[in-house]
Amino acid sequence: MQKLKWLLIAGLFLIILPGYSQKIDNITAEFDGERIIITYDLETGKPNDKFNVVLKSSHDNYAKPLKFLMGDAGSNVLPGTKNRIIWDVKNELPSDFNGNVTIKFEVEAIIPLVIEEKSSLSAKPLMKNSYKRGTELKVDWTGGMRSNNIKVDLFKDNNFSETITTVPNDKRTFTWNIPKKQKKGSYFLRLSDGSDISPTQIFTIKPKTPFIVKVLPVLAVGAGVYFLVSGDGGGKPEPDLPEPIGPPSN
Repeated sequence: MQKLKWLLIAGLFLIILPGYSQKIDNITAEFDGERIIITYDLETGKPNDKFNVVLKSSHDNYAKPLKFLMGDAGSNVLPGTKNRIIWDVKNELPSDFNGNVTIKFEVEAIIPLVIEEKSSLSAKPLMKNSYKRGTELKVDWTGGMRSNNIKVDLFKDNNFSETITTVPNDKRTFTWNIPKKQKKGSYFLRLSDGSDISPTQIFTIKPKTPFIVKVLPVLAVGAGVYFLVSGDGGGKPEPDLPEPIGPPSN
């Protein structure tokens, strides 16, 4: 092993993931006859990011990651300057190995696994219990998996009528434009995310324009009634009537 010659390459193999930017710089290495001590700077825009740092060697054509490493290698490596890796060459390489060694870095950003807590899907009460055709009905809800979609089904008289839409659950709201030709009656909406189901309260749909009772005018014809009263004048006086029109004179 004393005859081992090594070469640390400056070119880096980086696996870049969206939203992450990292850089390895100032790589140095020392060989003490049994170990290679490597220092490097790992720079990133987010100091709390964590990375997988893997080293591979040319002795096996970079086929497998090196096993006998200590220090800032492996998983959950934090960025910083003067990060330090100790490679136990004596235990890693064959005892009869005699040649040059090239070391390569592979750096992969760790994306934290976010475990989404699921709560029961629950439709909020509607604003009204009655809606007119041609108006808007807004339904809001809570719970369910945000990564799932919500299917909105329409029921009339407790019977399935149609699927209105499917919306992402992260919106937690949907506005239904009630068609102008929607049949009047008793309805409810049912929300489902594939595992949970939650119906709204029952509501009615009415015509947009209420029924108008048309009142036809009645033509009242008044007739004057005249009485000829005889006697001592105790009644109403006889009105002056026009003389009848006679035949034309010759």
